[in-house]
Amino acid sequence: MPLELAFDPRLTPRAAGGFDVVVIGNRTESPSGQEFPVVYLQFRDGGWSAPVEVGGAKVDSFFGSVWDAVQIASDGEQRLFVTWPVRHGIEGRWVRVRGE
Repeated sequence: MPLELAFDPRLTPRAAGGFDVVVIGNRTESPSGQEFPVVYLQFRDGGWSAPVEVGGAKVDSFFGSVWDAVQIASDGEQRLFVTWPVRHGIEGRWVRVRGE
């Protein structure tokens, strides 16, 4: 993976051996300065895409954790739905991906 400090990967398979993945990165990898950036990557044709920051995971609870809270789902076509925790609930975003 191109991110050295990516945690908690979640993936969804694609045809021809590819997959889409979201991970939690760290502040040094975040262009926007998020403490826990949610980062999307593609694996196609044996190589990784450039990482794209889609949001930032946050929780306020003392016992709360961003780990295990980021999820990804595919519509089976060219869209993914990514969710992650924010201070007051869950945030989600559709991500359009290139076809095979």
